[in-house]
Amino acid sequence: MKPDYGLMLLRGGWGHVRQHFYGVPVTDLSVCAPGLFTFCVNRMHDGVEYAMSFDFNSAQVGDLLRKSPERGPDLSAKVAQAQIGDTIEFGVPILVNIEATLGQPQRNDEEQYVPLVVSQVS
Repeated sequence: MKPDYGLMLLRGGWGHVRQHFYGVPVTDLSVCAPGLFTFCVNRMHDGVEYAMSFDFNSAQVGDLLRKSPERGPDLSAKVAQAQIGDTIEFGVPILVNIEATLGQPQRNDEEQYVPLVVSQVS
């Protein structure tokens, strides 16, 4: 399992710094809770490959879908009908710029991580 990028930022004292990520290829979204979606991607930093998770709310998912080359009611309907635990795969990655801050540390049976909470999609 790859180390978590958000946890690395938190431990490095970057907890309150707004992070900017450019040209992020969003390939899928998973439904975590009502109105909460997440996407995971790997990123190299100082020679180490980290796992990062981005948390989106419903409005930001709308912004994301407006950037999709697969525009249309079918994609929006898939997202709207998705249930908790579902993952919506995009046929073509959606390239976006993301502005995010660190969320709260999370722990499950397998890992500890800090999600990046999306504040803007452009």
